[in-house]
Amino acid sequence: MGLLLWPAGQPPPGSIAQLPPPLRRLHAGLRSLPPVADVAEQPLVLGPWCWAAPLWSNLYFCSPNFPTGIDHDFIDFSAAGVTSLGQLLHLEQAVAAAPGGAAYALVCTTMLGRYAAFASRFYAVEWLAALLAALPPAWVHAARAAAAELAAGLLQPPALDDALAMLLPRLGWAHPALPTPLLLSSFTVRHGTSLLTSPTATRRAAQYFTPFGLLADAAAPAPAAVVQAVLARLWRVRWENCHKEPFWRLVCDAVPTASRLHMDQPCQCGGAPADRRHHFWTCPVARGVVDSIAGELTARQLLPVPLAAAHIWLAAAPAGVHGGVWDVVSLAAVAAMDHGRRRMYAMSLAPPPVPPLVPVCLRSARARFWTLLTDFVALRCAPASWQAHLPPGHPFIYFDAAAATFKVALPAAAAPPL
Repeated sequence: MGLLLWPAGQPPPGSIAQLPPPLRRLHAGLRSLPPVADVAEQPLVLGPWCWAAPLWSNLYFCSPNFPTGIDHDFIDFSAAGVTSLGQLLHLEQAVAAAPGGAAYALVCTTMLGRYAAFASRFYAVEWLAALLAALPPAWVHAARAAAAELAAGLLQPPALDDALAMLLPRLGWAHPALPTPLLLSSFTVRHGTSLLTSPTATRRAAQYFTPFGLLADAAAPAPAAVVQAVLARLWRVRWENCHKEPFWRLVCDAVPTASRLHMDQPCQCGGAPADRRHHFWTCPVARGVVDSIAGELTARQLLPVPLAAAHIWLAAAPAGVHGGVWDVVSLAAVAAMDHGRRRMYAMSLAPPPVPPLVPVCLRSARARFWTLLTDFVALRCAPASWQAHLPPGHPFIYFDAAAATFKVALPAAAAPPL
């Protein structure tokens, strides 16, 4: 399990780093597989075996604060030889004992005392409490109950094999081509090859589409199939592909800049660390585009609820807006936000004096949005089938029967400044 969960891009702990080359190659091979998961149908029943549950590389100890487990943050305990939840509780009792006592002396001289991280008793107690707080409370409660039964002589000490017998049969991979999951306890090289050669579409859905559906609407996440259908529909829009590209980068979290701005640098607006939601929704530059769209809908009384990210990110047309027009609006909005972000980054590198970035780039992004809609109409990209569905007064794009042409519905309030 340790080889499966330790990130391949980070150096493994000393015990793994000293492994022979064949085992290090095994580590690289296991890390190339999809993440292991609990594939059992029935919920896990906690019990006295939790006392012997392994602390490190334990999938069940992952949490929002520790998405890859507790190994990296509390590696000092691993180096000190603490391997199970029961040992951790024993250590808690020993450290809390009076200095000079046999239990305290044994632990502090033979276990913690050899490591600089635990040189201070106060720090050792504090760090121990932090580790216990990082563990699931139900697991700690079950282990404490087992420890109480052990102290009363009502229970034989559970062994590591008891814990693994409960955990390993539940861990594995769900494979779309097989009726039952691939279990870690019966995993073979043949199974690994099957996982690595699974259809590209399946891997893409798990890696990009499912997380994006959750990011677009956390309350009602869109399934991967819905995200894939949205991309397929937008790709069929008759328009230059360069205007569609930013939408694809949004979905795949691949916003390119000279230094991958959204990955390792804060946004130039100074408002928040850079990520997809900030660049394409909460950044003041992006909000300029969103507010312009919302203003057009509000002016035509078509916005009963606030405009949400899912409306644009999933091209979900509000009531009263033609679906085809909203697809173009979504593409143009994301492209305009990307344009404003790029311009803000370029202006930040200009020699002084640098004008205020946010106001300038906000106006630029908003103007870019309406320019793209005008470009779509001017190039006659709108299909003729829209004519019957876009009467005068339709937001964003309408059909002028007298002139026999599509036009952009550009209200004065939304007109971009010159």
